[in-house]
Amino acid sequence: LCAYCIKFDDRYTQATIVDHVTPHQGDLELMYDSKNLNSLCKFHHDSYKQRLEKRNVQAIGCDEEGNPLDSNHSYYR
Repeated sequence: LCAYCIKFDDRYTQATIVDHVTPHQGDLELMYDSKNLNSLCKFHHDSYKQRLEKRNVQAIGCDEEGNPLDSNHSYYR
Protein backbone atom coordinates (compact mmCIF):
# COMPACT_ATOMS: atom_id res chain seq x y z
CA LEU A 1 0.00 0.00 0.00
CA CYS A 2 1.12 3.56 -0.68
CA ALA A 3 2.54 5.05 2.50
CA TYR A 4 1.63 8.61 1.46
CA CYS A 5 -2.00 7.74 0.59
CA ILE A 6 -2.41 6.29 4.07
CA LYS A 7 -0.59 9.15 5.80
CA PHE A 8 -1.98 12.16 3.91
CA ASP A 9 -5.25 11.02 2.32
CA ASP A 10 -6.45 8.42 4.84
CA ARG A 11 -7.11 5.94 2.02
CA TYR A 12 -5.63 2.68 0.83
CA THR A 13 -4.07 2.59 -2.63
CA GLN A 14 -1.97 -0.13 -4.20
CA ALA A 15 1.71 0.81 -4.26
CA THR A 16 3.43 0.29 -7.59
CA ILE A 17 6.83 1.85 -6.88
CA VAL A 18 9.51 1.06 -4.33
CA ASP A 19 11.00 4.41 -3.38
CA HIS A 20 14.19 5.25 -1.48
CA VAL A 21 13.39 7.39 1.56
CA THR A 22 16.87 8.93 1.40
CA PRO A 23 18.20 9.16 -2.17
CA HIS A 24 21.05 6.65 -2.48
CA GLN A 25 23.05 8.59 -5.12
CA GLY A 26 24.96 5.44 -6.03
CA ASP A 27 25.66 4.31 -2.45
CA LEU A 28 24.98 0.56 -2.70
CA GLU A 29 24.63 0.10 1.05
CA LEU A 30 21.92 2.77 1.20
CA MET A 31 20.36 1.49 -2.02
CA TYR A 32 19.73 -2.00 -0.62
CA ASP A 33 18.98 -1.00 2.99
CA SER A 34 15.43 -2.27 3.62
CA LYS A 35 14.88 0.50 6.20
CA ASN A 36 15.44 3.03 3.39
CA LEU A 37 12.63 1.67 1.19
CA ASN A 38 9.08 2.97 1.04
CA SER A 39 6.09 1.81 -1.02
CA LEU A 40 4.38 4.54 -3.05
CA CYS A 41 1.74 4.81 -5.75
CA LYS A 42 2.80 6.36 -9.05
CA PHE A 43 0.90 9.58 -8.32
CA HIS A 44 2.71 10.30 -5.05
CA HIS A 45 6.10 9.17 -6.34
CA ASP A 46 5.89 11.37 -9.44
CA SER A 47 4.46 14.40 -7.67
CA TYR A 48 4.94 14.88 -3.92
CA LYS A 49 8.13 12.82 -3.55
CA GLN A 50 9.79 14.51 -6.55
CA ARG A 51 9.00 17.97 -5.12
CA LEU A 52 10.54 16.96 -1.77
CA GLU A 53 13.75 15.84 -3.46
CA LYS A 54 14.00 18.91 -5.71
CA ARG A 55 13.52 21.24 -2.72
CA ASN A 56 15.79 19.10 -0.50
CA VAL A 57 13.21 19.05 2.31
CA GLN A 58 11.61 16.36 4.44
CA ALA A 59 8.03 17.68 4.22
CA ILE A 60 6.07 20.33 2.35
CA GLY A 61 3.48 22.51 4.06
CA CYS A 62 2.53 23.63 7.55
CA ASP A 63 0.73 22.20 10.55
CA GLU A 64 -2.55 23.57 11.97
CA GLU A 65 -0.66 26.34 13.80
CA GLY A 66 1.23 27.48 10.69
CA ASN A 67 4.58 25.94 11.64
CA PRO A 68 6.56 24.34 8.78
CA LEU A 69 6.38 20.52 8.68
CA ASP A 70 10.04 20.29 7.67
CA SER A 71 12.08 20.26 10.91
CA ASN A 72 15.10 21.64 8.98
CA HIS A 73 13.18 24.74 7.83
CA SER A 74 14.94 28.05 8.56
CA TYR A 75 12.00 28.99 10.82
CA TYR A 76 13.37 26.58 13.45
CA ARG A 77 16.89 28.06 13.47
